[in-house]
Amino acid sequence: VQMPAGEGIVGGTAEDTVRNLGLLADPGMVQTDAQILQIMLKTAPDLPRARGGAQSRGGDVDVEEQGAITIRRATLEDGPAISRLLGQLAEAVEDWPFSPAWVEANLPPMLEDDDYLLLVAEGEGQVVGLLTLHLRRTLFHPTSVALVDELVVDRAWRNQGVGRRLMAEAIRAARARGACEVEVSTERSNQAAQAFYRRLGFSHEAVLMELEFNGEHQKGA
Repeated sequence: VQMPAGEGIVGGTAEDTVRNLGLLADPGMVQTDAQILQIMLKTAPDLPRARGGAQSRGGDVDVEEQGAITIRRATLEDGPAISRLLGQLAEAVEDWPFSPAWVEANLPPMLEDDDYLLLVAEGEGQVVGLLTLHLRRTLFHPTSVALVDELVVDRAWRNQGVGRRLMAEAIRAARARGACEVEVSTERSNQAAQAFYRRLGFSHEAVLMELEFNGEHQKGA
């Protein structure tokens, strides 16, 4: 399941998407035929940061403050805010019964697993954006590959560059961890999302196909 987010959501032109739903590029939580876009970290430049930002280095993640927004690692205390954001995401996805219990169950082990990086954007004392990054190894790549699983921005904070800020930090952190590339996926028809990622340096490389297990994952939710 892949839910990258950018400067729009679905349908129409990129400008229409931005105007209507903001910084969520892809509502399709369940994808059966999706585009995969990649950025090769060994040659890709860092995304530009807005001027006037102050940074303090924490491990391989910058705690980045620019204006009213801070990008930092997620914590267990962010669980309710993360559930709220994913609830907004689920509202844009047809027939996807998201449950906060999934966050309660999955957040603690993900925070403890070095192969996951969970970033939040904080503004005015509240969490307003989320990005999850998963690093994995394959036999076909020289080093790990990073995959953006979720990227969502609160409705009230969309169209303010929060999604781009989260992506910039995720790409920087993936490079710092030695990944050779970052991948995201979107629905084949979601031209707005693909345009957003291409503006960040991604290129179309593959097709993603999925097989669902008929809602078995929802048991006990």
